[in-house]
Amino acid sequence: MDIIIWDLQDSRHSVLGRDDKENLERMYYHLLKNITIRWKIFSCNFYPDEHSEYDYQKIIDYLNRTKYPREEPNILKLFREKRIKFNFKEVVPQQSHNQPLIQLADLFAGFGCFSREKAVEFGKWKKQKENRDLTLFPLEESTFEEKKALINRFEILLFIKDLCERNGLKVSLNTNNYLKTYKGDLPINFWHYEPQGDYDKAPTKG
Repeated sequence: MDIIIWDLQDSRHSVLGRDDKENLERMYYHLLKNITIRWKIFSCNFYPDEHSEYDYQKIIDYLNRTKYPREEPNILKLFREKRIKFNFKEVVPQQSHNQPLIQLADLFAGFGCFSREKAVEFGKWKKQKENRDLTLFPLEESTFEEKKALINRFEILLFIKDLCERNGLKVSLNTNNYLKTYKGDLPINFWHYEPQGDYDKAPTKG
């Protein structure tokens, strides 16, 4: 399970006329490339959620034109550098209501994003919970139902964290008050994408 999250206010995304559609397609590219390289499964199929706005085939065509260096013994590197070519054989968008795995992916993506957006509120609530003061911090503009819904989601974050710990998966929730993994080689990965340099800018609308 790999979840990629990005901050729309960071140096990569704070650009005039940002193209969110194109940017999402690029994030799909980063995620799919990371998954295939990490698990060394270069020949696979892609079954995304059906969405007419996104050009999934373009993403896969671009990946299939990308080559990845194959690890070779040092002596062989003197003579050649083998490169592995991605091979996404087919792209078949699916209707999410018919595909439990897509629904599961949406659920985890939603909680990863929610934990990042509500990190400050979650930190305050968790501190109160630890002090056994279960009253929610004041949110004057929120109704009781909204507060209750927020608490329920916070409880699920704690459940996810506890479930990961019991299964030996090192998912952080305490350091930043949002779900995060620091190593990408686990069966679950909350990857908070960060700009790779000054050159790394979100695409803009032409």
